[in-house]
Amino acid sequence: MKNEPHINIDFNYQIFILLLYETGVSLTFIYGFNCHNLDDPLETLRCVEKDALIEILKSNGSISQGISGIGKRKKECYLKSLSEPTMEILKNVKGILDPTNIFCNQNLIRDDDDNNNNNNNNI
Repeated sequence: MKNEPHINIDFNYQIFILLLYETGVSLTFIYGFNCHNLDDPLETLRCVEKDALIEILKSNGSISQGISGIGKRKKECYLKSLSEPTMEILKNVKGILDPTNIFCNQNLIRDDDDNNNNNNNNI
């Protein structure tokens, strides 16, 4: 919602601490907002989600998968949080477990994301 007038949104939210680690915690955010006076509630939701994901990464947090995977809306922020060695590990594991690339074909990593990918081993 950059370069747009400020919109006041009444948020209700809950934060669950799922797991505790020596180095941090795993948090799940559940939120809702009153969308009746918004022109495009879905676009507002997408902007709020994207801004939240960016803030998580700025705070040295990481993006994890939900019940059904990373999801298309979190994909961009998730990929930014991975190091090059981590990406190589993911590609190698994908190549071993799914050599014919039939599962999640190009969901996370597309052919054009890896110039050295001649085996079509994408995640």
